[in-house]
Amino acid sequence: MSTYMGRELELLVQSMICGALLVLVYDGIRIFRIIGKRVKSLDTAVDILFWSAAGLFFHFFMCLRENGGSVRCYLLCGIFAGSRCLVLGNRAFL
Repeated sequence: MSTYMGRELELLVQSMICGALLVLVYDGIRIFRIIGKRVKSLDTAVDILFWSAAGLFFHFFMCLRENGGSVRCYLLCGIFAGSRCLVLGNRAFL
């Protein structure tokens, strides 16, 4: 395997880990919603903050720092695959 392909594979694995981390953080937010008092405007604000932070993290960390500023489809697919693997894996334990 060439060095270039090895780096691309490493980025794919990193994006899958990022997707799994996004699910874990959002599950933590959901736990606080279940435990705490429900306020619709606060839920909306937390969702906006979470997804804005997730988007900025993806853009700056994955695209600019790791990939030289280019958005690649396999990075987005890796985030989706990592999140789906974690969600489906959690369902097996429930």
